[in-house]
Amino acid sequence: MNLSLDVRNFAEVQAELKALGENAVHAQRIWVNSLGEHMQTAMQTQIGKNFTFRGTRDRFEKAVVWRGVTNRVSGRNRVSGELTVGTTQNSKSATSKLGQLLARHENAEARTSNNVFKTSSGMIPGGFYLPAKGMRTSTSNPARALYPTSIGALIRFDGKMNGEAYYANNMKSKGKGKNKVTTSYFATKLGIFERVLKGKERALWWFSKGVRTPARLGMWAKADEVMERFAVGYGWEAVQIVIDRSS
Repeated sequence: MNLSLDVRNFAEVQAELKALGENAVHAQRIWVNSLGEHMQTAMQTQIGKNFTFRGTRDRFEKAVVWRGVTNRVSGRNRVSGELTVGTTQNSKSATSKLGQLLARHENAEARTSNNVFKTSSGMIPGGFYLPAKGMRTSTSNPARALYPTSIGALIRFDGKMNGEAYYANNMKSKGKGKNKVTTSYFATKLGIFERVLKGKERALWWFSKGVRTPARLGMWAKADEVMERFAVGYGWEAVQIVIDRSS
């Protein structure tokens, strides 16, 4: 998700820019940087209005990136900047991954998964892991110790089952002697469960072949609003800054 921001088409400020002569490019750069930074801040704020953070707000906000223009890196006549969500040279970086997650909630998206799990009783067509009731709260994610990978769920993709590892009736122990506590987990075609008492279990994760994320963030709509309301004002301000500097 990206937007190339160029302010040279705003007729309301063109006369003032033309009067600056060769200094017009400096005003345009100040203009586009001020506007771009404002749009970036507005998008970052918008995320928090429609997204529940669980200790990761700053990381999500860093996924909204403004690449402004400078004399050193932008070329003599370049006056456009770029606003991106999660776009980095390293597609595996945390910023890129969080940006991809934000993009899924910016635009409605339906996804399917063919992931399967190898268990002691055969192959289970799992798909996505969805946390069961009580695993996630308004302030916290599921405990890391209960993530599928932590309790021993070994995933294989597209039916290609390489190796002998499997997941089922997994036992985890904590403590020693009288304080030793052993927990048992098992998988079915429905999901992953924890045995809490003999004959009773607690659902931890449900399997789902498909998930749909609704469009709910409105980041780009907020950026457009900033453009509509403030672009011309930032243009006049940039012209005045250049005039004051040359006086």
